[in-house]
Amino acid sequence: ATEFQVIQPNNSNSASHAIIRIKSGGSSSGDPKIIFDSGSGSPTYVVVGMDISDSYKFKIGATQSLGSPSTMYMTIDFNGNVGIGNAAQSPTHRLHIVESSAGINSTLRIQHIATSGGNSGDISLESASGDPFLHFFAGAGSTTSGTHYTLGVDNSAGPIFSIETGNDYLGGGTILMSIATSGIVKVPGGTDASSTTTGTLVISGGLGIAKKLYLGDDLYLATGKAYRVNGVQVLTNQQTGIGATPASSTAGGTYGATEQTMLQEAHDMARLLATKL
Repeated sequence: ATEFQVIQPNNSNSASHAIIRIKSGGSSSGDPKIIFDSGSGSPTYVVVGMDISDSYKFKIGATQSLGSPSTMYMTIDFNGNVGIGNAAQSPTHRLHIVESSAGINSTLRIQHIATSGGNSGDISLESASGDPFLHFFAGAGSTTSGTHYTLGVDNSAGPIFSIETGNDYLGGGTILMSIATSGIVKVPGGTDASSTTTGTLVISGGLGIAKKLYLGDDLYLATGKAYRVNGVQVLTNQQTGIGATPASSTAGGTYGATEQTMLQEAHDMARLLATKL
């Protein structure tokens, strides 16, 4: 093997360093860099150094020239921003991943491959005063146009965990759902239901409720369905004798104020019967 060593043998002075310095002539000179040459293969070269012509950014690429944008792997500017990808040579965030080649995803993957020990791979978002959140954007170019979804902790509103649409930050868009620290979940959309597949909240499976249920509007039953308490059938959509009016569509019948009173009485009776059985 061929090797190059820089040795500082003084083991008693912490200010005595082993240093390799690569220096260019100045702002109008070439780039101070190191080139690794495999002699063959692909890529043949890997370059590491300072690109003086591009605001003195530190770069790593698969080429001999730091000025070849299409072959840059990583860029670090003097603000501490890190760009990954050949199109990320002007990073605007602490970690900025940009890919311009078709068929290649801009991907961040976090793995923990140990099969024991209880360790996990996780992403932790922390903010001492602002809002920790994730922003999802479907669009091209500027984020001023396209579809935005944002989820995270909105400290100015509670705090609450919020899912919003319409902006690239929390508090500036339309709230789709929120969860308070007390566990209260709100879905503020105002879309009315006309069937079992419409409305602000659509649940395909069953719904279990351990506490009281309050309704602010009429109760609908789909055609042919029954209202039951503890398995006891109280009434069905087809029972017109108690004032229920079956709907002419699959939305079912609706029960107004008089029928709500009868439903409550039937519910109370069924609950009383259940306690006696």
